[in-house]
Amino acid sequence: HPHLPHLTTDRPAPIKNCPEKAPSCPMKKHVRCMSMDKSLMNILGLEEKLSKLNLEKTCPKLPKYRELYRTNWAGNSEVEEKHRELTVKITCWPIINKQMDPKLIALMTTILMFNTDSSELVDSANVEKVQLKYLLLLQRYLKSILPPKAANEKFLEGMLLLSYTKELKELEDMHINRAKIIC
Repeated sequence: HPHLPHLTTDRPAPIKNCPEKAPSCPMKKHVRCMSMDKSLMNILGLEEKLSKLNLEKTCPKLPKYRELYRTNWAGNSEVEEKHRELTVKITCWPIINKQMDPKLIALMTTILMFNTDSSELVDSANVEKVQLKYLLLLQRYLKSILPPKAANEKFLEGMLLLSYTKELKELEDMHINRAKIIC
Protein backbone atom coordinates (compact mmCIF):
# COMPACT_ATOMS: atom_id res chain seq x y z
CA HIS A 1 0.00 0.00 0.00
CA PRO A 2 1.51 3.39 -0.95
CA HIS A 3 0.59 5.13 2.33
CA LEU A 4 2.08 2.51 4.63
CA PRO A 5 5.77 2.51 5.55
CA HIS A 6 7.95 -0.18 4.07
CA LEU A 7 9.16 -2.71 6.62
CA THR A 8 11.51 -5.52 5.89
CA THR A 9 11.38 -8.78 7.78
CA ASP A 10 15.06 -8.61 8.65
CA ARG A 11 16.18 -8.25 12.22
CA PRO A 12 17.43 -4.74 13.07
CA ALA A 13 20.87 -4.22 11.57
CA PRO A 14 23.75 -3.90 14.01
CA ILE A 15 25.13 -0.41 14.34
CA LYS A 16 28.42 0.11 12.48
CA ASN A 17 31.70 0.48 14.34
CA CYS A 18 30.30 -0.49 17.71
CA PRO A 19 32.74 -2.27 20.01
CA GLU A 20 30.09 -3.19 22.54
CA LYS A 21 28.88 -6.77 22.23
CA ALA A 22 26.49 -7.59 25.07
CA PRO A 23 25.48 -4.77 27.38
CA SER A 24 22.85 -5.38 30.03
CA CYS A 25 20.37 -3.13 28.24
CA PRO A 26 19.91 -3.14 24.44
CA MET A 27 18.89 0.53 24.52
CA LYS A 28 22.19 1.50 26.16
CA LYS A 29 24.06 -0.26 23.36
CA HIS A 30 21.98 1.53 20.75
CA VAL A 31 22.53 4.98 22.30
CA ARG A 32 26.25 4.41 22.79
CA CYS A 33 26.78 3.06 19.31
CA MET A 34 24.77 5.85 17.70
CA SER A 35 26.88 8.37 19.57
CA MET A 36 30.03 6.81 18.12
CA ASP A 37 28.77 7.19 14.53
CA LYS A 38 30.35 10.55 13.61
CA SER A 39 28.42 11.03 10.35
CA LEU A 40 25.07 10.40 12.03
CA MET A 41 25.90 12.77 14.88
CA ASN A 42 26.99 15.42 12.38
CA ILE A 43 23.76 15.04 10.37
CA LEU A 44 21.71 15.37 13.57
CA GLY A 45 23.80 18.33 14.72
CA LEU A 46 24.84 16.51 17.89
CA GLU A 47 28.54 15.96 17.20
CA GLU A 48 29.69 19.01 19.16
CA LYS A 49 27.46 18.27 22.16
CA LEU A 50 28.38 14.60 22.29
CA SER A 51 32.07 15.32 21.85
CA LYS A 52 31.95 16.87 25.33
CA LEU A 53 30.74 13.56 26.77
CA ASN A 54 33.17 10.76 27.53
CA LEU A 55 31.41 7.64 26.28
CA GLU A 56 34.54 5.62 25.60
CA LYS A 57 34.65 3.81 28.93
CA THR A 58 31.07 3.95 30.13
CA CYS A 59 27.62 3.29 28.74
CA PRO A 60 25.09 6.10 28.80
CA LYS A 61 22.95 5.69 31.86
CA LEU A 62 19.27 5.59 31.07
CA PRO A 63 17.07 6.68 33.96
CA LYS A 64 15.38 4.07 36.07
CA TYR A 65 11.73 4.40 37.01
CA ARG A 66 12.56 5.51 40.58
CA GLU A 67 14.81 8.26 39.20
CA LEU A 68 11.91 9.68 37.18
CA TYR A 69 9.21 9.15 39.81
CA ARG A 70 10.30 9.63 43.40
CA THR A 71 8.62 7.73 46.23
CA ASN A 72 5.25 9.17 47.20
CA TRP A 73 5.00 11.27 44.00
CA ALA A 74 1.27 10.56 43.77
CA GLY A 75 0.57 10.52 47.50
CA ASN A 76 -0.94 7.03 47.13
CA SER A 77 1.18 3.88 47.15
CA GLU A 78 -1.44 1.83 45.24
CA VAL A 79 -1.57 4.41 42.42
CA GLU A 80 2.23 4.56 42.31
CA GLU A 81 2.56 0.77 42.15
CA LYS A 82 -0.05 0.52 39.37
CA HIS A 83 1.75 3.32 37.47
CA ARG A 84 5.11 1.54 37.81
CA GLU A 85 3.58 -1.77 36.73
CA LEU A 86 2.01 -0.22 33.61
CA THR A 87 5.23 1.63 32.76
CA VAL A 88 7.24 -1.59 32.96
CA LYS A 89 4.75 -3.44 30.73
CA ILE A 90 4.87 -0.65 28.14
CA THR A 91 8.66 -0.32 28.10
CA CYS A 92 9.25 -4.07 27.94
CA TRP A 93 6.80 -4.76 25.12
CA PRO A 94 9.10 -3.92 22.16
CA ILE A 95 11.80 -6.33 23.36
CA ILE A 96 12.12 -9.55 21.36
CA ASN A 97 14.88 -12.06 22.08
CA LYS A 98 16.43 -9.64 24.59
CA GLN A 99 16.74 -6.96 21.88
CA MET A 100 14.81 -3.73 21.53
CA ASP A 101 13.06 -3.80 18.15
CA PRO A 102 12.92 -0.27 16.67
CA LYS A 103 10.29 -1.34 14.13
CA LEU A 104 7.94 -2.36 16.94
CA ILE A 105 8.54 0.98 18.63
CA ALA A 106 7.81 2.89 15.41
CA LEU A 107 4.67 0.91 14.64
CA MET A 108 3.27 1.13 18.17
CA THR A 109 4.05 4.84 18.39
CA THR A 110 2.13 5.38 15.15
CA ILE A 111 -0.78 3.24 16.38
CA LEU A 112 -0.92 5.24 19.61
CA MET A 113 -0.79 8.53 17.71
CA PHE A 114 -3.83 7.47 15.68
CA ASN A 115 -5.79 6.43 18.76
CA THR A 116 -9.44 7.52 18.51
CA ASP A 117 -10.03 7.71 22.28
CA SER A 118 -9.62 11.47 22.12
CA SER A 119 -12.96 13.23 21.84
CA GLU A 120 -11.25 16.20 20.18
CA LEU A 121 -10.85 14.48 16.80
CA VAL A 122 -12.60 16.12 13.87
CA ASP A 123 -12.71 13.02 11.68
CA SER A 124 -12.38 10.05 14.00
CA ALA A 125 -13.63 7.59 11.35
CA ASN A 126 -10.68 8.31 9.04
CA VAL A 127 -8.23 8.35 11.95
CA GLU A 128 -9.56 4.94 12.99
CA LYS A 129 -9.02 3.61 9.43
CA VAL A 130 -5.40 4.76 9.47
CA GLN A 131 -4.87 3.17 12.87
CA LEU A 132 -6.36 -0.09 11.62
CA LYS A 133 -3.91 -0.14 8.69
CA TYR A 134 -0.99 0.19 11.12
CA LEU A 135 -2.48 -2.49 13.37
CA LEU A 136 -2.60 -4.86 10.41
CA LEU A 137 0.95 -3.89 9.50
CA LEU A 138 2.05 -4.63 13.07
CA GLN A 139 0.33 -8.01 12.97
CA ARG A 140 2.01 -8.91 9.65
CA TYR A 141 5.40 -7.77 10.90
CA LEU A 142 5.11 -9.87 14.06
CA LYS A 143 4.07 -12.92 12.01
CA SER A 144 7.12 -12.41 9.80
CA ILE A 145 9.61 -12.44 12.70
CA LEU A 146 8.00 -14.77 15.27
CA PRO A 147 6.38 -18.20 15.27
CA PRO A 148 2.57 -17.96 14.85
CA LYS A 149 1.64 -18.46 18.52
CA ALA A 150 4.29 -16.01 19.79
CA ALA A 151 3.28 -13.47 17.12
CA ASN A 152 -0.37 -13.66 18.18
CA GLU A 153 0.55 -13.30 21.87
CA LYS A 154 2.82 -10.32 21.16
CA PHE A 155 0.09 -8.70 19.06
CA LEU A 156 -2.47 -9.14 21.85
CA GLU A 157 0.02 -7.69 24.36
CA GLY A 158 0.44 -4.76 21.97
CA MET A 159 -3.31 -4.21 21.88
CA LEU A 160 -3.28 -4.02 25.66
CA LEU A 161 -0.79 -1.14 25.37
CA LEU A 162 -3.66 1.01 24.08
CA SER A 163 -5.50 0.60 27.38
CA TYR A 164 -2.27 0.73 29.43
CA THR A 165 -1.31 4.11 27.99
CA LYS A 166 -4.82 5.44 28.57
CA GLU A 167 -4.75 4.20 32.17
CA LEU A 168 -1.27 5.65 32.68
CA LYS A 169 -2.46 9.04 31.46
CA GLU A 170 -5.49 8.87 33.78
CA LEU A 171 -3.24 8.09 36.76
CA GLU A 172 -0.95 11.00 35.92
CA ASP A 173 -3.92 13.34 35.31
CA MET A 174 -5.35 12.30 38.67
CA HIS A 175 -2.03 13.24 40.31
CA ILE A 176 -1.86 16.57 38.45
CA ASN A 177 -5.44 17.45 39.43
CA ARG A 178 -4.72 16.46 43.05
CA ALA A 179 -1.61 18.69 43.02
CA LYS A 180 -3.66 21.64 41.69
CA ILE A 181 -6.16 21.24 44.53
CA ILE A 182 -3.39 21.18 47.13
CA CYS A 183 -1.72 24.29 45.69
